[in-house]
Amino acid sequence: MQNSRPFYSKYGEFFIALMILICIFSIATYLGKDGWGEQSTKGIGTPSRWCEMTQPGLVREPINTFSNLGFIVIGLLILIQIGRDESRATQSTNNPIIGRDLYAQFYGIAVIFLGPGSMAMHATHTNWGGWIDRVSMVCYITFPVCYNLARAFKWSKKTFSIVYLITNIAIATNMAMTTFLDLGFRHDFFGTFIGFWIVTELAICFPNSPRFYMLIPALLDISLRGASYTLMLWVGLAAVPISWNNPNIKRRYLPWFWVGNTLFVVAFIIWHTGDRRHAWCNPTSLIQAHAAWHIMTAFSAGAFYLYFRTENTT
Repeated sequence: MQNSRPFYSKYGEFFIALMILICIFSIATYLGKDGWGEQSTKGIGTPSRWCEMTQPGLVREPINTFSNLGFIVIGLLILIQIGRDESRATQSTNNPIIGRDLYAQFYGIAVIFLGPGSMAMHATHTNWGGWIDRVSMVCYITFPVCYNLARAFKWSKKTFSIVYLITNIAIATNMAMTTFLDLGFRHDFFGTFIGFWIVTELAICFPNSPRFYMLIPALLDISLRGASYTLMLWVGLAAVPISWNNPNIKRRYLPWFWVGNTLFVVAFIIWHTGDRRHAWCNPTSLIQAHAAWHIMTAFSAGAFYLYFRTENTT
C-alpha cells in the first residue's frame, strides 16, 4: 500500500537533503569560528565587490549570504513535491519530472546547491568559496540543457546521468585549475549554457523548423560580450544536421516559462546595479541589489520546475 508508507520514507529526499544541509552548516560554522584566513580579512570594513560592507566574524556579507536561503527553501519544496507525487503510479502521465524520478531529484538538488554554493563565496571571501559558487551555478544551468537533450533524443536515465555528471566534473575541474593553479581554460560557462538552454528549448518548440534559433544566443553573445569566439560555436551548431528523435514533446509556456524568464531578466538587470562601483550602491543599506538577485532567481528556478511539469509527450 503506497499511501501507508512512513512519513519519513515518503519524503525521504527532503529529510536526507535537510540532514546534509545541517551537517554542511555545522561544519562551516566550526571551520569559520576563527575566521577564514588572511585573504578573507583584507577587505573588512570596506565595500565588497557586490556592494555590501564587509563584516568581521563568521559571515563577511550577511545580507548577500542569507538571501541565498531562498534557493534552499525552493529546492526543499521541490523535494517535498516528489513525496506528494508518489501517487503518480495511479496517474496517467509520461512526464518524468512528476513523481519520484531521477530528473526531479537532480533538479531539486541542483537548486538547493545554489544556496550553499553562493553562501560560500559571500560568507568567506576566499578563492575556494568563489569556486564552489561558480560550480553550483554550472550544476544548475547544465541540468535543463541535459534534460532537454535527454527528452529530445530519448536518452536513458543512465545516459543522462553520465552526460550530466561528466560535464559538471569536467567544468568544475577546469575551474579549479584556473582558480588555484592559474591553468586551464577561462570561460563564462554559465552564460554559454544559458545559450544552450535557449537553443534546446526552441528546438523542442519548433522541432521541424530551420535552425534559425541559433541566431538568438549569437545575438545575445554580441550584445552582452561583444564579438567573441563563442559566436563560432553557434554558427557551427547551426551547420550540424540535428534530428530530434522525440519531436512530439509538448509543454505549456504560460504561465511558468514566462514567469521564470521574466524573473531572471529583471533579476539580471538588478544584478548590474549591485556592483560597488554603481551609483546606487549603498554598502550599509539593509536592502542590497545582489540579495534581490538571489531571491528573484530562486523564484525563477521554482517557476522553471513548474514549467517542466507541464510537459506531455503525444
